[in-house]
Amino acid sequence: MDEGIEEMTACMRMAASSGAYSDLTIQCGSKQWTVHKLILCTRSEYFAAACKPNAFKEGDMSLIRLVATTDEGHADDIGADDPEAVRCMVNFLYRHDYTPARVHITSEEANQGMATKVETPTRQNNYHQQQTKPAPVLKPSGDCKTAMHAKVYALGSKYGIRSLQAVAKIKFAEAATYAWNNSTFIEAIDLVYKNTPDDDKGLRDIVARTIIDHSAVLTPKAGVEACVRNIDGLAFDLLKLKSTSKPDVDGPSCNKCGSSKRVHAANARTGYEFNRSLAEHGRWKVTSADNKTLV
Repeated sequence: MDEGIEEMTACMRMAASSGAYSDLTIQCGSKQWTVHKLILCTRSEYFAAACKPNAFKEGDMSLIRLVATTDEGHADDIGADDPEAVRCMVNFLYRHDYTPARVHITSEEANQGMATKVETPTRQNNYHQQQTKPAPVLKPSGDCKTAMHAKVYALGSKYGIRSLQAVAKIKFAEAATYAWNNSTFIEAIDLVYKNTPDDDKGLRDIVARTIIDHSAVLTPKAGVEACVRNIDGLAFDLLKLKSTSKPDVDGPSCNKCGSSKRVHAANARTGYEFNRSLAEHGRWKVTSADNKTLV
């Protein structure tokens, strides 16, 4: 069974790359892709309707032209599609995944092959024993394509490809985790609210949660302020999420390990009390009322 699935997946990838047996062309701007109606129409409600016999001229001509953001006069057209996002959509239909043209290092790639060998002395003998020690975990850098994932998600909504939305949502959430402080995230906020229906909370909840989690850094940014003031629905989403969120009573996150473990400081007779995670994870230096360093 598994071999059959793998073979079918390989055949679909080959068909996407070669265009063999294709019976439909999708054009967006200067880009075009030769595709198969069987693949598109069974995955997309929009393309199924467009290719219905004797319904639309696109289906009869076997050519679907999508208005592109690169077309003259359509750069800011809410109904226009980014050709790169369309490419990602087509690739997903055949490969069940997509990768934007330029992607900064991902968390998975960053951690592959990161083990290095170091010389460490042992107490039992006088020679050095070679041991494997994992190198520090690297984090993805740059914008992580938050804006592009938002565009792909919007295409999934527009063309009725629910599975594409699900994958784009996962990729957007991961990208926002690392690139929330990148200027492209502000662009992504605008795209999410501009290109998805009001009742589609898939990416909107992620945006709101990200802004609240990093409000101390993001709130002073002029771009974020402009988004909150000008984008319909964003301010209410932030207010609603903030009102339903549990108060953070455990203090700040550990600034050494970056994990969700917290440092707890509470007033006591001696000034403060700390839990074990302080000694295990933190580099916190807190002074008591008499200015004595406790940690």
